[in-house]
Amino acid sequence: MKLHYSVCVLFVLLLSNYFSYSQDNISLFAEEGTEWSVGDFEPNPSLPKKMYFIKMIGDTVIDDLQYHILRMSDYFFSETNPGEIAAFVRITEYDVLFFRNLSGEEYKVFDYSLENYENASLSAYIGENFTVEVCSYSTVTYFGQSRKRWSICGVDPDNNGGEIWVEGVGPLSGILWANQGLLGLCGFYPQLLCASLNGVQIYQNPDHNFCEYFVPSFLDRFNFVGDTGSTWDVAVSMADDNYLYTDSVFINAVTLDSPSSWYYLFYYYVINAVVYNPTEFSYLSDYFYAKVFSDSLLYVKNRENAEHIVFDFKAQKDDTLDLWSYDFYTDTFYPVTAWIENTDSVLTSHGMRKSWRLTNEYGSTLWMKGLGNDEGLLRMNFALTGIDTTETVLICAHYENTQIYQNPDFDFCSYNSLIQSMDENKPDIHGISIFPNPTYDNITVKSENPGFFMQIYDITGNELLRKTYIDREITVDLSSYSAGVYFINIISSGKNYSEKIIRY
Repeated sequence: MKLHYSVCVLFVLLLSNYFSYSQDNISLFAEEGTEWSVGDFEPNPSLPKKMYFIKMIGDTVIDDLQYHILRMSDYFFSETNPGEIAAFVRITEYDVLFFRNLSGEEYKVFDYSLENYENASLSAYIGENFTVEVCSYSTVTYFGQSRKRWSICGVDPDNNGGEIWVEGVGPLSGILWANQGLLGLCGFYPQLLCASLNGVQIYQNPDHNFCEYFVPSFLDRFNFVGDTGSTWDVAVSMADDNYLYTDSVFINAVTLDSPSSWYYLFYYYVINAVVYNPTEFSYLSDYFYAKVFSDSLLYVKNRENAEHIVFDFKAQKDDTLDLWSYDFYTDTFYPVTAWIENTDSVLTSHGMRKSWRLTNEYGSTLWMKGLGNDEGLLRMNFALTGIDTTETVLICAHYENTQIYQNPDFDFCSYNSLIQSMDENKPDIHGISIFPNPTYDNITVKSENPGFFMQIYDITGNELLRKTYIDREITVDLSSYSAGVYFINIISSGKNYSEKIIRY
């Protein structure tokens, strides 16, 4: 009798573990290997400004409960890109779906046992609770597969929006934003565009005829190169030198401007380039144009209106690409053929970024998502041309004055130190020195003698500042000035000194 009792207890324990770890009815939500493409359609109702890719890959046990892992990628999933863990989901034996975020908070987001006109208490992904009603319950067919469909409506006065859940597909706002439509939030409108299971499509949003990231439109995806407000610092030297810092060094600060209303017609971005030659204490300020259309190809248009393709952001390992190199200094294109040697990732303060190693018989170059080319935007693919008179190296990159990337081969960033160091060491003329130049916000003026008179003019000759100072060193705030070229005139000890200042 005791043996029989023990066997029963053991069987109950095994059965309990079996239901805890195996029978969680996850197929009601999605099968293992399901991938979702979600677009952010705010403010454009027909074209997403950003895409999110989510996939259910693997499972894990947390606090004795089995969860399925949701991973997210900002581009696409592959063997080398499993994505980053975004959240966890589980379904109980009572068909209730729970969402667990990376902070360990868990919310009940849906109940697959609900029938028409039934009420339930659910949560959004941010954890706010509300009461909903099944206002419509039906069966739909997607790609030959019959699936149950729930349309839920908010009952609470403050949460009277709606959400649609589909068996095996999940919420049509995307699982990471489940039930957000019930909250009435503004500024973010996610929509599930499509879903697939192990590469076979199982759902297509009837309001949109595309699924992948690159929508069939004229709209640009320039964030593959850099967002508006990005800057790149690049060092240039003669290729036969074994170190970067020779008399021929240039420090390039490149600022990405948003398209003006005129450029929206072709959706080019304006790349404003400021080139500083510390040997000659001279500056070059010029521009060119770039765009990434929906076909994922990066186009460059030079100042002579010639346009060529310099990279394809959908390229895969072993692909051979017929591209062009662009040399900003000569405003010239060179044809190059190269292949993708490998794909990897680089670390930035905004997370990992996909990278592509592009190689041919002359050399190799690295393209990085959101960072551009490791030779800088002023000499894209130049290492592939066989023209070996110069060498360019991306040292660091910034976004809105915050550093996001540091070349691991260097322990400095010219934006922070090198330009200022060069300007501080520049020979004084009439005992006056001005630095940093170029600058983002402030300049420092040093004088050997106390007391001087200073004026600042814009490029059209308008006087912006006229002031007498009694100190040897002062700081001038230029943050209210627009990006561009300015002229400073200083009179000290009866001598006149003028210099051009660049603010970017």
